[in-house]
Amino acid sequence: MTILRGKAYYDMPQYENITDLFEQSVSKYGKQYAVTYRNNPKDEPINITYQEMSDQIEAICQNWSVHHLTNKRVAILGSNSYQWILSYFAAAKCQDFVIPLDNLLTVEEISSLLTRSKSNMLCIDLTSLMKFSELEDLSVLTNLKSIQIMNIAKASKKNKEEFEQFKIRLKDVKIFLTEDAIEAGNVLRNQNLPLAYKKVDSNTDSILIFTSGTTAMAKGVLLTQKSIVTDVSLLHGIVYFPQKLRSLSMLPLNHTFESTCGMLGTISIGGHIHIYDGLRYIQKNLQEYQIQMFIGVPAIFDSFYNRVQTQIKKQGKEKKIKFAFNLSRFLLKLGIDVRRKLFKEILSNLGNLELAIVGAAPMKKEQLEFFHNIGIRILEGYGLTETSPVAIANNDFIFEPGTIGQPLPGIEAKVDTDIPGEPGELMVRGPIVMSGYYQNDEATKEAITEDGWFRTGDLATLDPERNCFKISGRKKSMIVLDNGKKVFPEEIENLIKSKGYALIKDIMVFNQKADNDKTVLSIKFVLNKIDETFPSEKEINQFLDQLIADINLEVPSFKRIKTYFYSYRDMISTSTLKIKREEEKKKIEKIKEHLDLRWDQINRHNIDIIESEMLSNL
Repeated sequence: MTILRGKAYYDMPQYENITDLFEQSVSKYGKQYAVTYRNNPKDEPINITYQEMSDQIEAICQNWSVHHLTNKRVAILGSNSYQWILSYFAAAKCQDFVIPLDNLLTVEEISSLLTRSKSNMLCIDLTSLMKFSELEDLSVLTNLKSIQIMNIAKASKKNKEEFEQFKIRLKDVKIFLTEDAIEAGNVLRNQNLPLAYKKVDSNTDSILIFTSGTTAMAKGVLLTQKSIVTDVSLLHGIVYFPQKLRSLSMLPLNHTFESTCGMLGTISIGGHIHIYDGLRYIQKNLQEYQIQMFIGVPAIFDSFYNRVQTQIKKQGKEKKIKFAFNLSRFLLKLGIDVRRKLFKEILSNLGNLELAIVGAAPMKKEQLEFFHNIGIRILEGYGLTETSPVAIANNDFIFEPGTIGQPLPGIEAKVDTDIPGEPGELMVRGPIVMSGYYQNDEATKEAITEDGWFRTGDLATLDPERNCFKISGRKKSMIVLDNGKKVFPEEIENLIKSKGYALIKDIMVFNQKADNDKTVLSIKFVLNKIDETFPSEKEINQFLDQLIADINLEVPSFKRIKTYFYSYRDMISTSTLKIKREEEKKKIEKIKEHLDLRWDQINRHNIDIIESEMLSNL
């Protein structure tokens, strides 16, 4: 099998750990803005310089130090915010472990992860903390050494009032507001008190991140600070990032994709992070802050693309845009780039966007090409939490829509198959690979070979002409049919998504058992409202019947879809919008079982109505 090793195109900075990366930037860009945020969408933005941020991190560490709260295990739970970032950098500097948690989990799930991780400190949004007030047993909180409240300014008046009563139940736990910790820390710093903590060993596990899934099944990924800052360094080797870059922070910071690329990547170049005000404010934030870069998922660009296409059609500019595309392509061949001038009007709706790094799922090829044609670099990357996270990506010199590109500099990747062109498991090796899974030696041995190759669980092929990898689907989601043939759901899903149907919001291909115990392939569609109205059931069936017929003509006979149903409700998904397939399938089976329905009895129906019937009978 072919091993592909990535190469560098630019000089790469060197970092020892997260604190080293940050301090290098403070020394170079101290007076420049590091972060801009609002406490509420209607407020005026607050700007923080690199030096101010550095002083506040020092103050938090000083406060923790005097209260004997250093070298602990610190969990961080909250929405994207400046105080989340402060907590992360402070914990990376003077704590043994940083444990970012998903703010969308239930209180029960969070409690389980706090227990599993042996967290003894918690930095948490007040809004998130108050969800625990519903619990009778608060031992998961009362066993903590300290709770530091983040973003009290964002909390509702009711939450603030209830917090005063809730504190009584937590009377044995040291509770600080982040603002108070900074103020007290500044007083202590002026007294020149020494900091009491051991410096973090860059090559020792100090970051613990739980993968998405149920808390019983979620694996804890152990990373070193060196592996994370190495990933940042390697990205510099393949992408040119202009200094003072303005970025928008949208994806959850507890995910390595946002914290490594969006947060640390921006900080490493003296960039300016802007915390977005929420999903409904994305376009407003892009424009008002004149954003140049963000880390995103395809769904965000799907929304941008549909909005732009609607405007082009409304204004009757299809021919004009097509001519401009042809002209810009011709001039590019001559080395003349006028794309951002030709498409200035379209680009103005997206602020000053120049670059986006996209992951979590493949983008539609025509969308990638569209944004490239108007002058926005969208680089599809690939990685997992276990690889810190980016391992493979398109870059400034390798841009192959429909592929994930090539490995980062010095990183090796291969497809585990002896048959050229056949999908096999994608494997990665290099200094960005995790140390292992937390308290799970068996899973670690399954994932990492003796010679250091990490088994990603994704199936891929290596295109021999373009020398780029292409993902086929997840190994665990692969469907094996009765005749032994293999079907990758993502392959069919991406084929449908590539058609760009406005009615379709999301898709899941899965297998059901027919009465004769034969496996049949089915699709669950999630539909959009069109012009604020719902098409009739007859119109929907006509559309989806034709779609299925067309798709079945494009795939081999064993991959043909036999049945479908639809919904207007979002599927169960992670915070980066990946469908939780097993949970979604269990939900479907539960409905069928409760109402004693066969697979063919839900065919072509709105399952929302069927589910409502089930709930009314409970």
